Amino acid sequence: MLSLKVIIKKLMLERNQKYDIESKYDEELVTSAEVLFEEKKIKEITRLEQGLYVIQFKNKEKNEVEILKPFTKSQKSTCDCSTYRERNVCEHILAALMALRKEAIAKELEAKSKKETTKNKRPSKLGISGILAQIEFEELKNFIASYASKNPRFSTALKVNFARKIELEDNYSKYKNLLDSIIKPVTTKSKSISNADVNLLINVSKDLSGQFLDAEALHQYLEAYLIAENVINKIEYTRYHFGSNDKELTNMSRQFHSHLISLLKNKIAPELRGRIKEYLLKLITLSYYNFTDAILNPAFLLLDYFNLKKEEKELILSQLMTKISASNVKYDQLPILLALIQVLNFQVYKKSTKIAPSHLKYTIEILDNLIKMGQLDAAHELADLLIKSDNTSRNLHFKMLEILILREEYDEFMDQAAKAFLTFKDFRIIDSILKAMNDEQKDMVFKQIAQSLENSDEVYFVAKFLLKIGYKQELLDLIKQESDMRLLMSYSHYLLPEYPQEMEDMYLHLSKEFLDNHIGQHSNHFITEISQHLSTIGADKILKKLNKMILENFNHRAYFISEFK
Repeated sequence: MLSLKVIIKKLMLERNQKYDIESKYDEELVTSAEVLFEEKKIKEITRLEQGLYVIQFKNKEKNEVEILKPFTKSQKSTCDCSTYRERNVCEHILAALMALRKEAIAKELEAKSKKETTKNKRPSKLGISGILAQIEFEELKNFIASYASKNPRFSTALKVNFARKIELEDNYSKYKNLLDSIIKPVTTKSKSISNADVNLLINVSKDLSGQFLDAEALHQYLEAYLIAENVINKIEYTRYHFGSNDKELTNMSRQFHSHLISLLKNKIAPELRGRIKEYLLKLITLSYYNFTDAILNPAFLLLDYFNLKKEEKELILSQLMTKISASNVKYDQLPILLALIQVLNFQVYKKSTKIAPSHLKYTIEILDNLIKMGQLDAAHELADLLIKSDNTSRNLHFKMLEILILREEYDEFMDQAAKAFLTFKDFRIIDSILKAMNDEQKDMVFKQIAQSLENSDEVYFVAKFLLKIGYKQELLDLIKQESDMRLLMSYSHYLLPEYPQEMEDMYLHLSKEFLDNHIGQHSNHFITEISQHLSTIGADKILKKLNKMILENFNHRAYFISEFK
């Protein structure tokens, strides 16, 4: 039986010295590495995904080595020892490679042995596993190459699956050419993008999204960025020509914008951060780029993740102004573009800008986008400007109240809420006060509103307000003041548990007063209605007193004698 060293040398010759360590590195380091390897100083080998290995040593220093894609052209390695810091290689890395080589060769020999065994054993049916077990590697490669040349979709799937694992001179073009093969440039009006092409692009983008996450996890930030840039470009181009409202395309666009944000949150190299910044600035100018998300767009990413100079903000502002005046701008982009323009104006010039009359219909959407962006100062400034020019918009006042709550401007909120409620008489404003204010603040604003309503002739509105805010005594006083039976009946169920005597007195007094001044069928029916109401709300005591009062004071009326005896 051949020794392991002989097998290693034989395999190295067969595989163009793939596993050769001894002749590639300094002899002194190789000798030291062999000692570490043969004395079994390696404590643990951990394989992470995508070919990343972590090797820990049980020597005095407890060194740790990381090796990515060992025995390939893309091999990268690091160690925490002083030798590595001086020479960019060390005995620990070489010892780790020797251990990985031993494992790899053992697996290859085992696989070869299994293959030979399988060859001698004939399968019962023609299946994929049986085919792969018996055919030669070169045969499989030739078949894949031939099939891919005849089947574009298989070719695309093959390229997508292995794109990140293949290093080219220009990795940017690698992804660009891949995506260009799916969605070709639309050069004439007659040429269009098919549904099949769009579906293929979406599926490929999903695969590339997974590859982005893998690259990011392995700190391959440049590779991750190249994937994101190319996919965003192609998705946006396709959305523009195929239809920006396509749900799956829009979701995919948002996903890759989120990937860019994730990348910017990492500790990436300044050169890469600068490259992303240049790309985002360029993206704003592209005629086919669709602004369909308030946050996931290049302008907001620049504002949120880069410390921009004033002149850079002015440049973005100019580009966005050009964008909204373009003939091909789509209506669904306008509220987002106009919101971004407000943010930039506020940051650069410390003030909001007037909205053109043709864009006033987007006012609430613009404010909603500013809130979504977290730009509450700009939102407050704009809402104030708009209210001053149009104080009749109920929705605008509602939006201002929402902004004031988010800004925790409670004093201004109380003042604005009181004015808005008195103007529009919309009880949703009371709901927002109840939700946003503490007890002391609620009491202050409610007293302010109640004071303003003291001389109001809209009695039923005032009563509804007092009921809404829980001012029972004030409601009772209002009913006494108005001496209105209908008003009393509307709120007696609410007041009866706390004010039984007052309720009884008012029912008896108002009923007698009514009967003193009214006769005939109308009065009969109204008293019957009052009786039924008292029965419904469970006011049996008041009902008995009412019956007694009627029989004592109005026994000359035949209807009451028959109905109330």
